[in-house]
Amino acid sequence: MILFFTQIITVNGFLGHVDKVESFYAKRRDAMVKAAEKHLSDLCTWSIPEGGMFLWMNVPGMEDTWKMIYETAAAKNVLLIPGKFFVPGGEKSNFMRASFSICEVDQFDTAFERLASVIRETKGIS
Repeated sequence: MILFFTQIITVNGFLGHVDKVESFYAKRRDAMVKAAEKHLSDLCTWSIPEGGMFLWMNVPGMEDTWKMIYETAAAKNVLLIPGKFFVPGGEKSNFMRASFSICEVDQFDTAFERLASVIRETKGIS
């Protein structure tokens, strides 16, 4: 009987922890999506992730995000991962991945404002 009770407490403790972690990342995801909507809605497309720790964004009209990310964005202290890292053979990709698990939530808005500037500059948009 004691063993059964201990197992329930342990399972409930684990499930409670999972609920807290899920809520923590959902709040961070929502904050990142809000910043993306504010600064990138006319430049990128994305789907709101139901899990994970990343917001995948597509930059329509851009053949590859590699150079933009590693040259222009990095120089403006914006760190993303180019989509080509996730394509078999490392082919060009107009996708990029932003992590909402690393950056502080209060930095999302500034980061995406800078990213919008980088995309406009790269695409030659005023």
